[in-house]
Amino acid sequence: MVLYLIVVLTFTIALYLLRYLLTKNHDYLKQKNVPHPKPLPLFGNHIESILLKKHATQVSQEISEKFPEEPYVGTWFGTRPTLIVKDPNLVKLVLSKDFYHFSGRDVSDFSDREPITNSIFFCGGDQWKIQRQNLTPLFSSAKIKGMFHLINDCAAQLERLLEDETKSLSYIDAKFLFARYTIECITSCGFGLNSNTMKTGGAANPFMIIREKIFDTSIIRGLKMNSRVIWPSLFYALRLCLFDKRIFSFFHNLLTGIFTSRQSEKSSRNDFVDLILTWKQNNYISGVRLGSKCGENNTVRLKVNNDLLVIQSVLFFGAGFETTATSLSLVLYELAKNQEVQEKLCTEIDCYFRKSNGVIEYECINELPYLEACIEESLRMYPLIGVLTRDVMDDYTFPTGLRIQKGDLIRTYQ
Repeated sequence: MVLYLIVVLTFTIALYLLRYLLTKNHDYLKQKNVPHPKPLPLFGNHIESILLKKHATQVSQEISEKFPEEPYVGTWFGTRPTLIVKDPNLVKLVLSKDFYHFSGRDVSDFSDREPITNSIFFCGGDQWKIQRQNLTPLFSSAKIKGMFHLINDCAAQLERLLEDETKSLSYIDAKFLFARYTIECITSCGFGLNSNTMKTGGAANPFMIIREKIFDTSIIRGLKMNSRVIWPSLFYALRLCLFDKRIFSFFHNLLTGIFTSRQSEKSSRNDFVDLILTWKQNNYISGVRLGSKCGENNTVRLKVNNDLLVIQSVLFFGAGFETTATSLSLVLYELAKNQEVQEKLCTEIDCYFRKSNGVIEYECINELPYLEACIEESLRMYPLIGVLTRDVMDDYTFPTGLRIQKGDLIRTYQ
């Protein structure tokens, strides 16, 4: 009987403690007078996106629409208090004017736990600022123009591939087709090598395989991604990783030899590898500390080694090919639905080719305003990153008087 009572008491206490841990923050937004829907234990208000039933953008929008007149809405992403900012003026403060307080990306304090999360897509604070300052000059118009001939060669390969596949296939997966094209562009412009993704049997290509690992859409990957945001300490305490370790190993093995050969023998390709190797000249890259004032000597440095260069290359690869392939496939989707628009666009492009004798020049977009408008409208309709999440890095007070604390999440959606 005594043993029975002890078991019941222990179980009751455990349930109470679990309930306390899962709901202890549920009064947080109420105390701050922030409008919010009632949260569920463990999942908060985002159960559908956490369980991968709906996209995060859709869930955030549906929650916001319940409070149409409010400048922001409070939610819980799992057990983390999250503020969805709606008012454009407040969004500008978060993403631009007062960016110092919101420079974190989800869980910036844990970005050093994995090699790939050391990139600007995942880190925050000064580490983000240094990389941002030194990466921006690498993507100037002049440097991109210098790579245009490489992109043009890949476009010619795409044309031949499309001609061959239309003869042998009843339909073509546009997203997969453009992924093969953009990966060829990225590896040529970025690493100075041919990935051969546009040859027959592209799915078996090692770059296409690594593409699947980077943008893994499985349920396990989705749950890991959300768990990392909600409970980062527990996530890494369990030795979990967001990215497959084979991704970094693949690029490290691929690029280390290229770095060595380029340093011993000067290259004239002027590609991404050539540009980031300039970082190695002084062994460090430097930048101004985030939030520093004019006149202050707040320069910070980041040591440059092969791992850092590989991380930038993985970023260049992943961010470059997937965004472009998705955008191109969505443009084609909208053109397929709008025959009149498609015919008008074809007329404009045919006119350009007659004027240029079939040659595509770097400045061609200036002579194709309707094509540019089609691309921009598609990007407006289908934003590639529907939700932007920021980690509050320092306590902050909005002009409305709302005070938020370090560690809170801020979300904006398009």
